[in-house]
Amino acid sequence: MAKVSFVLDGEKNALNIWNAVNSKETYGFDFKKTISQSLINLCENKDFSDVKEKIIADLSELHSSKITRKLIENINASWATIEGEFLKRLEKLTGRKIFEGNVVAYMTSINKCPYDPQEKTFFFNCFSNIYQIMQTSAHEIFHMQFHQYFFKDIEKYLGRKMTHDIKEAITILLDIEFLDLLIVKDRGYNAHSELRNFIKKEWEKCKDFELLLEKTKRYIEELKGGDFDNGKVN
Repeated sequence: MAKVSFVLDGEKNALNIWNAVNSKETYGFDFKKTISQSLINLCENKDFSDVKEKIIADLSELHSSKITRKLIENINASWATIEGEFLKRLEKLTGRKIFEGNVVAYMTSINKCPYDPQEKTFFFNCFSNIYQIMQTSAHEIFHMQFHQYFFKDIEKYLGRKMTHDIKEAITILLDIEFLDLLIVKDRGYNAHSELRNFIKKEWEKCKDFELLLEKTKRYIEELKGGDFDNGKVN
């Protein structure tokens, strides 16, 4: 069964910040607005190789802090208390064994916390409280489980963009089946609020994950190409 390790890697944090500054909005949300102007000036329209050391130097106090090191220890200890039960429930919810391969969670100092289902990695914001970090971790692991067993089949039917919409919206189930473990609710994107509400209602009618996916596929199809990236449905 997969195991999550939370680590500090200064270069990974620097790369994540650089990517966030130089990326487009995600489902109508601009992560760049949450990043300091000094880091934006350092990263914007620059090659990462040219500014990597400057970004790392700017973050050196955070990366070398004893408090940061202790935080990483505490996060690992906190996740260990719920990991087994969370993975067990996620298996039951999806009807599939948890994906193989250990997961590495990299610390970052910004709100954007991307994941990579192939590499089995994700980011967590060190300035979030411990409950939010636990929730972020569960959210990203749910994504990886979705990619492992469901993404490709849905993509053949709806296309890549709408499959990502389902993947993001379906984490509303964390609020229903895992809130006693995670304490903090899954936020999701505002652009998916209507879709998340639909998923919640259908799940409460029948707790069958594959049936839920079929209903959600038909629901999105009826929207005829909802423009989730711009925070609206046409």
